[in-house]
Amino acid sequence: MLAEKGYEPPIDYRDLLYVYRGAKDCGDWTRGWLNRNLKSAYAQAEARTTEAEKRSLSTELAGLRLGEPIAENEADRLSTYFVTTAHYREVIAPRTAVFVGRRGAGKTANFIKAASDLDEDRRNLVCTIQPADYDLDGLVRLLSGQLTKDAKGYVVESLWKYLLISEIALAALDDAHDQPAPISSGAPAWNLENYVKGAGDAMSRDFAVRLERAVASVQSVPSGVNIAEQRNQISEALHTTLIRELLDVLTPALQDKQRVAVLIDNLDQSWEHAADVDSLSQLLLGLLTTARKVGTDISRRLPANAQVTLGVFIRSDIFSRVATSAREPDKIPTQFLTWTDPEVLLQVIEERYLAGRKGSGSHEELWSRYFEPITKGRPTREYMTSRVQPRPRDILYLTNAAIEAAVRHRRTKVTVADIVDAERQYSQFAFEALLVEGSGDVSRFENLLFEFVSSEEIVTLGDVKSALVSGGVTDEATQRSVLDQLVSLSFLGQETHNAEYEFAENPRDRRRLDGLASRFAAQNGRDPRFRIHPAYQAYLDITASWTTRAAAHG
Repeated sequence: MLAEKGYEPPIDYRDLLYVYRGAKDCGDWTRGWLNRNLKSAYAQAEARTTEAEKRSLSTELAGLRLGEPIAENEADRLSTYFVTTAHYREVIAPRTAVFVGRRGAGKTANFIKAASDLDEDRRNLVCTIQPADYDLDGLVRLLSGQLTKDAKGYVVESLWKYLLISEIALAALDDAHDQPAPISSGAPAWNLENYVKGAGDAMSRDFAVRLERAVASVQSVPSGVNIAEQRNQISEALHTTLIRELLDVLTPALQDKQRVAVLIDNLDQSWEHAADVDSLSQLLLGLLTTARKVGTDISRRLPANAQVTLGVFIRSDIFSRVATSAREPDKIPTQFLTWTDPEVLLQVIEERYLAGRKGSGSHEELWSRYFEPITKGRPTREYMTSRVQPRPRDILYLTNAAIEAAVRHRRTKVTVADIVDAERQYSQFAFEALLVEGSGDVSRFENLLFEFVSSEEIVTLGDVKSALVSGGVTDEATQRSVLDQLVSLSFLGQETHNAEYEFAENPRDRRRLDGLASRFAAQNGRDPRFRIHPAYQAYLDITASWTTRAAAHG
């Protein structure tokens, strides 16, 4: 209580009432009293505000969704965050090519986006083929059987011709039904539909049904007949007559199309299960050669400006086997899907973030709002790209795992501890993906990789050979083959300059890297040195080199 000078307070109020001498004295005393008595109230209010902000940020972090690493699971949302690269422009270019990439490099994402974008132009006919793994198993068994080499080649070519042309015909029929006007009697699409209906199971809409029926028919061909008779029976089994007739009714229905684009994915599914990789290589190589012939057959019957193109998406390790079986692998038109620019790789994350915010915000906001800026002495964005294989699936897996770790610990931001936790989880994921790619070509591949457990990050050629010997690989030629695989799969990077290691993402870059590494080792008079890729170091408990540790501490 306050009272002006001259007032004499009652005795029982003297400790509660202050008699001020003037306005300044009143103000000074009031401010002091408020500061003393309301300090705790201010502190409580500030604490409540801070806690509310933390709860808000924690809730935001828990609600942060960057999508799944597997493109097939988000096909309907892919266009909202797809990162257009030079590789994608090659995919939609009007030409035939094979698009090769490692697991998680974006093959299926490119396949889905290309099919969607090309289909928007009504002058294009888009035909997509994604056979399931069991669809091809029967054919692989057929090629592994008693057919002669000549007969196998003929079966592969005839079978792909039948499957490709029938798929294009069914796609053309679907396209005609999608038009606003109904199909009129006597129109090319009318004739095509009547022919398809009359062909029965031979033109089934189910790719697996057609393939299974064709394989069963070929298997019934006697093996003891002469080559000419065997070819005739194979031709009958694979509907060679049907294909000629089908082309006659198909091409008139394509006259208004400027491009027929056939896109094929999922051919690597059977590779993981096939015991006879040579037969599967022959099957895939047959697709590449037959597709060009099919395109020529159809293009000859279309207007001069029309094109038939084929895009095949295939895994790198599978393509290597196919190319080995090819007489002239250099003539296979190939594009390798690689992500050599870390900034472009980070766009995969950032575009997904912006898509979730429906265009509001910025790329920088993701990292400044939800991540600590520095991790082990490096900018967090840079650190995360340095610890993964440079592929969209990998950077997305690591980022999601880091966010999940922070949410588990009820943090408002992703901390260094969360990233380290996520790195261990990602490292196992990357290791298991590596096993899938390498097991087909290297026996006991997993056991060999585990020989590197707790080793140094930097290993010499002698160290690698010792690990292989411990894993049971004692033959020198086999050791060279396994080492080549470890480098090709980017498990090991080669030292090309002092303390600089390069990993072979692009198979065509291997010759350059081999030359640089050999020359550098020779100039320094020592064994070639290798670096175990950071993606596998956490899972295998690899000891970082002193240069890596120094960089981590600035």
